[in-house]
Parts: sequence; structure tokens; C-alpha cells
Amino acid sequence: MDSSFMHYDEAYKIYLVKDKKLSAAKMLRSMAVIQNGVRDYVQAEINLVRAIEYFKELEETKNLYKSYNSLGITVGNLENYEEALEYYEEALNYLDASDPDENFRLRVINNMGMAHLENGEFEKAADYFTQAINLPGAEENDPETYGRALTSLGITKVKRSSDPERPEEYDKALFILDAHEDYAGLSKTLFALAEFYALKGDSTKATERAQRALDFARKTNNHERELAALQLLSQVDREHASVYSNNYIQLNDSLDTAERQLQNKYARIRFETDEALAMNELLARQRIWWLSAAIGFLLMALSVYIIAAQRARNQKLRFLQEQQETNQEIFNLMMKQNQRLEEGKQLEQQRISEELHDGVLGQMNGIRMVLLGLNEKADVSAVGMRSDAIEKLQEVQEEIRNISHALNDASIQKVNNFLTSVTELLETTGESAGLKYSFDYDKDFDWDNLSGEIKINMYRILQESLQNCVKHAHATEVNVEFTVSDGEIQATIRDNGKGFNTEKQKSGIGHKNIDSRIQKLGGSWYIESTRGQGTLVIAFIPLSGMHSPFEMPKKKPVKTKLKQKIAG
Repeated sequence: MDSSFMHYDEAYKIYLVKDKKLSAAKMLRSMAVIQNGVRDYVQAEINLVRAIEYFKELEETKNLYKSYNSLGITVGNLENYEEALEYYEEALNYLDASDPDENFRLRVINNMGMAHLENGEFEKAADYFTQAINLPGAEENDPETYGRALTSLGITKVKRSSDPERPEEYDKALFILDAHEDYAGLSKTLFALAEFYALKGDSTKATERAQRALDFARKTNNHERELAALQLLSQVDREHASVYSNNYIQLNDSLDTAERQLQNKYARIRFETDEALAMNELLARQRIWWLSAAIGFLLMALSVYIIAAQRARNQKLRFLQEQQETNQEIFNLMMKQNQRLEEGKQLEQQRISEELHDGVLGQMNGIRMVLLGLNEKADVSAVGMRSDAIEKLQEVQEEIRNISHALNDASIQKVNNFLTSVTELLETTGESAGLKYSFDYDKDFDWDNLSGEIKINMYRILQESLQNCVKHAHATEVNVEFTVSDGEIQATIRDNGKGFNTEKQKSGIGHKNIDSRIQKLGGSWYIESTRGQGTLVIAFIPLSGMHSPFEMPKKKPVKTKLKQKIAG
């Protein structure tokens, strides 16, 4: 039995690792049966309760009614008869909830009768035994249990009567059990007969039945029945009483020793099992902890990434907003410049109008009046006066020619609004920072026809470059050139500052601003600098086609001719 218990326990561990709860629960129930055999009822109860928990989780009704029946037997052995009856009732409930097994119903009802019998409730016990033997097909389907129920009913009749007669159930039970060679059942019935004859004072018949019960008990290794038979024989067989008593003591002591050894062995196995389970639980908790820590770390990393991405997006939005605000400022400045230019035009038009009206027109009216007066005169004085009038006309002609030439020169020398803003930026920066500048541009190109977006961003790029010249390069001279060729504007800004290593030095916010603006215009740019030799910035801006700030184009390579020019 100890080997069986050990193998069941090993199987139980394996099934737990494989997460096969049904098989693990069956192993627990099998171990409980062995523990009942060595009267280790407490541990048997524990294993059965564990098995029932698994079966309930899996909704195994068939295994549940079997386990509750075993649990009822176990707590009955602990003399907890009321609790045993509750478990039997639970077994019947699960039996009714599944495919009813009438053979098993017979066994449960018989066990309920035994619980009442052991508890001294003979009337209730008789009712259950009667109910058991009257179940349909009981004798045919399970003759062994049927025969034992008959025996138990006979025992109940004897115990509840003050002067009992030999129960007829004993004879019928002996016949059935003998026919089916149920030696354990025969041992029980013969022992019941021996007790009956002992009660009646017939020691000969009591001895004979008890001896036969003892033989069958030994044949079936039923040690409890064997002890009971030896005890009864020591009472009814006076001649051999000492022999039976010695046999009883020896058997009882050897059983106690063997049971203690088995219980200790089972306890060690249980301890190892519990220790293994505890270790598995510890490992499981550690795995859960590590998994939780990993999940927490991933969530934290994801949170950091989301926060960083959101901050970058917010920073980009703020940057675009600031650019929009600066663009608006530049646009307002250009509008003011345009307004001032228009005001200048109006003043110039008013001056020219006054010149023509007050000067030329007045003189021409005076000459007209003089000529009208001279039309009817032909003397010498009239001729002189006509000559004076002609001279006056020549003077008026010369004055008109001068006004025309002045207007033509002003038209030729006129500087439009965008270039005026650029010039004023250079002047303001130069005056405040002591920076000399030169500004060249393509005079054949109408810069005022550029889109507002190009004007604003070119202005801002120049402004950023000038700030770099003053703040970082400490330049004293800067050359700015705007040219147009191949459908694009080329803006060149060159200073004589201290320069820097473009490969080692990281781009600052100024360069990022320039890059952002040029990309929005769909262009590209190039920067070349060497320590002590100044810095060159060249930007290429297409005259048509601009990109959204969220769809940046790839940078175009610097043109070959430009590289050649730089190298030269």
C-alpha cells in the first residue's frame, strides 16, 4: 500500500505540472482510500476535500457523488455521523444531477443506514436499510451490497429489540453472499450471527460463527473484522480465551505499529509534496512578479515615449505658431511699407499736379492771353511781344521736359516694397551691430510679384542668417545676393566671420528654423564654413510649388556649377 500511495503521489505532482486537474483529483481520491485503510482519516478527509474542489471547478458530477460518498465514509470513521449524513445527501444530489446509477444509489443509502446504526439511531437505520433493499433491481444489479444491506437490517432488528429472534435477513444474506463468494460480506454476516448467539447465551453456536467470521476476515485482510472476531471469541470460548486474547493483543499491536509507520511514511510523502507545491507556488509568484515588472517597465517606457512624442508634437506646433506670428509681423511690416510707399506716391502725384497746375498751366494761360491780345496788332511792339511769348513757351516746354525727365529717373531708380524691406533690415542690423553690408539683386526680375509666403520666408531666412553673423560669427562684413535662374531663386549670404566646423558642430535652433522654412517652400539649402574663413549660406527656392509643413520634401543636392563656383 505504501508503494501505491507513493506512485499516486508522484502521478499527482505530474498532473499538477501538466495542469490536468481531473487526473490530479482522481489521484487525491485514490490516496484517500489508502489513508482510510491505515486509519489516517484526517489526511484522507483533507485529500478528498481537495479532490472535490477540483471536481467542482470542472463540473464533474459523476466524480463528485463518488467523492462525497467517500468523504461521508471517512468522517463516519471519525464518528462525525451528522456530517457524514450531510455528505451522503450531497452525493445523492450530484447523483440525481447526472446519469443516475442505481447501483451507486444502493451503496449510498446503505452507507446512510450504517451512519444511523453506528450513531445508535436504530429506527432511522432500519428505514434506510429497508429503502435500500427495496430499490428496483437491487438484488440483481448489486447482490453484494444488497446482501450486506440485509445483514445490516438484521443487526438493526437485534439491537432495537430487548428479546430478539434470529432475523431471517441473515439466512438470505448468507445465501446470496456465498453464491457470489463475497467473503468480506460473509465475514460480516457470520460475525452478526455470532453476536446474536452470544446475546442468547449459546456459546457453542457463537464460537462456531465467530471462528468462521475470523477465517473469512483473514482471507480478505480485514483486520478490523479480525480483531472484532478475536475479541468475541475470547468472550464466548472460555477454554481458549487466553489464546484469542494474546492473538488479539499481538495483532492489534502489530497493526498499530504498521499503521504508524505507514502514516509517518505518508506524512513524509505529503511533506515532500507540500514542499514541492510550495516551491511551485513560489516560482509561479516569481514568474508573475517578473511578468508584472516587465509589463510595468513596458508600460512606463510606452508612457515615456507617448509623453516625449506629445511634447515633440507640442513643441513643433508651438514652433509653427511662432513662425506664423513672425510671418504675420513681417506681413504687417510689408503692409506698412506698402502704405508708406502709396502715401509717397500720392504726395508725389499731388506735387506734380501742383507743379503742372500752378506753374506750367498758369504760364500757358498768361501766354495764351498775351497771344490773343496780339492777334489784332501788327506793329513793331507787337512783334517784340510775340517774340517774348515764344520764349516763354520755350521755357514752359523746358520745364515740362524737366518734370518728365525727373519722373522717368524716379521710375528707373524706384525700389519696390520687398527689396525696401530687405534693405531696411540690412541697414538696421548694420547700424546696431557695426556690420558693413552689400546687397545685389536681379534688377530684371519683378520681386513684388513673388507670393507672400516666399517673401516672408526669404525675409526670415535672411534675418536669421544676419543674427548668426552678428551673434556667433562676430562678422564685420556680409554680402547678400538674390538671383533668379532656371525657375528658382538663389539667395547667397556670405560673411567674413570666424566660421566653424560643419561636420563636428551640431545644428542649433537657428539652422533648424532656416531648414524648416526652406523645406516649406519646397527648396533646399547649403552651408559651407571653415574656421577663420567665414561662412557661406546658399538657398534655392522654386518660384512655384510649396509644401505643407507636414509633408517635407527631400533636400536637393547643390548644383554642380555652384560647387564649381565655390571651389573656384
